Amino acid sequence: MISLKQILSEVDLEYGKRLFADPSDTPFVDLDLITPTEPNTDQEKKILKALQDYFKFPGNDIDITLLNKLYDLRDKFPKLLKPTTDVGYRGATMRLDQVMKVKWKKYSYGYYTEGLTKVNTQRSGFISISSDESEAKFFVGQGQNLDKIDRIPVVYEIPIDKNRVLFNIEYSNGLSRFSEDEMLLLTDNNTFMVDGITTYDSYLRNFRLTPEPGDPEYDLYLATQHIVSGDDPK
Repeated sequence: MISLKQILSEVDLEYGKRLFADPSDTPFVDLDLITPTEPNTDQEKKILKALQDYFKFPGNDIDITLLNKLYDLRDKFPKLLKPTTDVGYRGATMRLDQVMKVKWKKYSYGYYTEGLTKVNTQRSGFISISSDESEAKFFVGQGQNLDKIDRIPVVYEIPIDKNRVLFNIEYSNGLSRFSEDEMLLLTDNNTFMVDGITTYDSYLRNFRLTPEPGDPEYDLYLATQHIVSGDDPK
């Protein structure tokens, strides 16, 4: 059986006058986004199935070949494929050596740093981001992230115009069983651009006792002190 990846790598994406315009294949998508309607091609049906499987079921993957094809069509079908927001957010964790390289400023609920910078990601091809900062905070605030001693939980603020980003959130919400306002950012050699990084008071370890050099949490202590002091720890 020929895979979707093979189909997309060998031929152009086949569609009619419009893209994904058959409401029977996307019953939860707002009709205003796909009107006037028309039947989907077989290839469109396969692509929609791949997109729905990704958005509906966390842990599923989607081939970057497909996303690159769709990105090429973003300006032609902006109602579906082009974000309507200027900024996205991603919850993540930041290596301690990276934390130490930036100067942090205090604000009401945590600490932040500003300035356009390139960030590395371990995920190849693309990452999920949300237009809703609270969704990103929920993701990074899960227990397994707060328990790490080699990283600090953060939320990245991501400028849409400095990255390759797909999907109007109204459309992606219609493809998903969740309303997470999700967009997909196509990375550049596993990097993407951010213009702000935030960590919250609730993410930072409260050290009642100061770890000594050689203690497993000593580097985490130094990074935490660097954040809260706004300067290199002495």
